[in-house]
Amino acid sequence: MLPHRPAQITRLAGRRPYGFIGLGGAEGFFGSVKVPSGVAQSAEQWPVKPTVVGSSPTPGALVITKENRLAVGNFTARLDELGWELPGPFPPHDPLDAVVLHRGVARTSGCLPRTPAGVLLATGRVGDEVTLSEAVECARLCALNAISLLRDFLGSLDRIERVLSVIGFVACTSDFLQQPTVVDGASKTLVELFSDAGRHTRSAIGVSALPRGGPVEIEVAVAVLDSE
Repeated sequence: MLPHRPAQITRLAGRRPYGFIGLGGAEGFFGSVKVPSGVAQSAEQWPVKPTVVGSSPTPGALVITKENRLAVGNFTARLDELGWELPGPFPPHDPLDAVVLHRGVARTSGCLPRTPAGVLLATGRVGDEVTLSEAVECARLCALNAISLLRDFLGSLDRIERVLSVIGFVACTSDFLQQPTVVDGASKTLVELFSDAGRHTRSAIGVSALPRGGPVEIEVAVAVLDSE
């Protein structure tokens, strides 16, 4: 049985779904991304079927096609605007790959908080040798390392359609319970660079130790625009 009667479906079709704000008009918005003049303003006008990221319209959902890609932003220009220096890239040891691209999804290897000099910003466990604020900064640096790997592999950050997921590992003491706060350092960095296209699903996991004594390790997966 359908969850709504046909009359209910008709009424719902005329409403703005939660998270899709102000469809219609040259100055409308599609999600929270401004749709420029000349871009299709309704679902019927899209020349290709939009790709909906996520199973249902939510505040973080985006609908992105080749035609409205420029509405998302120029990520290379945004990086320059922020004045961020990306460390590395520092690829993992052989036989590992820094990034694997498969069926439109690029996933990085785990990134440690390496500075541009290639050394770890901090070592040890959070809640012991490493403070919460230091761990948050380490997570931010891990994200910058992941972005550096993606830029090197893809040739340009503008090939990224959106961030899909982040997995964050935090080396910490057994009584430390603020892993999400630590990994927020990475998540907020991605959103600051990619705006709404930087929103993502995430796991924040506490572990007893990480490679080379790093306090944080971050993996990032992104959707990649095709090369046509």
